[in-house]
Amino acid sequence: MSKPHLLQIAQTAGDHHFVFYELLRRNRAILFREAYVVLKRVCKALKIRFCHRALHATRDVIETLIEGINERNDVVNKVETKFAEQFFDEEFIVITWDVSPTTPPPDDYVLPVEMCFFNKVFDLMFVNPESQSRGELRYTRYLDAVTSDPACNADKAKASAVFKKFVMRGMFNHIDCFDTYIFSIHFSTAVASKLKHLGLPTCWMCERLCVNEHFSTTCVGCKGVVHNTCLFRKIQRENAKYYEPSIPCNGASWCKYKYKNKTAQCLLFDTVRSPNVIYNIDYSNLPVYLHPRLDEFDEHSDEEFPPPPNWPIY
Repeated sequence: MSKPHLLQIAQTAGDHHFVFYELLRRNRAILFREAYVVLKRVCKALKIRFCHRALHATRDVIETLIEGINERNDVVNKVETKFAEQFFDEEFIVITWDVSPTTPPPDDYVLPVEMCFFNKVFDLMFVNPESQSRGELRYTRYLDAVTSDPACNADKAKASAVFKKFVMRGMFNHIDCFDTYIFSIHFSTAVASKLKHLGLPTCWMCERLCVNEHFSTTCVGCKGVVHNTCLFRKIQRENAKYYEPSIPCNGASWCKYKYKNKTAQCLLFDTVRSPNVIYNIDYSNLPVYLHPRLDEFDEHSDEEFPPPPNWPIY
C-alpha cells in the first residue's frame, strides 16, 4: 500500500492552514523569519499559487496566515508570535496553552511519573532560586535537590536520566555563558499560566512576563522591569530617527529615568544558538507524508495533482 502524499492529506483534513499548523504542532516552534519559506514550500506542495515576493509583505502574509489558523474551529490551541528573551533578534511562532495554573504540563514534555522531578525543577527555578538568577537552573543543584528529596526517591543516575529526557523533549535551552538551563520558548508558553500564578514581573513595554532575570533590566528609579530584547529593539528603532535617542522608562508614571545608547551596549543576551531550539523547520520528526519536499510536486513529478479551482491564492 503506497503512503499518502501531503496533497491528499490536505484535501482530506484541511488546507495550507492545517498543514502549517501540523508542522508547528509537531515542531513546537518555528522561527518567524523561516515561516515565510515554510509557507511557500507548503503552497508549492499543495499547488497553491504563491504570489507574494516582496520582502516587506512577509510579516503581513504570516500574520494573515496566523489569523486564518486561529479562526478554524478544529484548532484548540491558538497560535501567536513571541520573542525569545535570551536573543535580541529572534521571534518565534508558538502554540498557546489555555490551561489553569494547576494543570500539569503536556505529556509531550513531562510524563505523570516524572511530575515529582518537574515540580522540583520548577521550585528551584522560580520559587526558591537562592543563589542563582530567577528562571535558571544549574544541573548540579538539580541533582543535589532531587537526590536529597525523599519524595523523588531517586539516586543520581535516575535523576540524571530524567533530566536528559527533559532536555531531549525540548523543555530547556542551555545558556553557555552561565552554564545554566532555562525553559525553551515553547515550553514556557505551555506553562505560562503556572508562571503567571507566581506573580513574576511584567515587561512594561510588551506587557508579557519577564521569566528570566538575566535577560531583563530593572529600572534604578521605579524598579520597573523590561525585557532586554524589547529595550534593545526600541533603542535600535529610535537610532534610525535620532542621533542620540533616549527611551523614557514607563515602569511608573512618575519615573524620570531614561535609557540611552550605552544601555543597549550593556544588555545581556545569549549569543550561542542552542541545538535544543528549532531555528529551522525540521521535517525529520514528521511522518513521510507530511514532508513538503519540492521535488515530489514539481513539474517533473510522476504524479499530477491539479489544484481545485476554488483553492486560495497566497
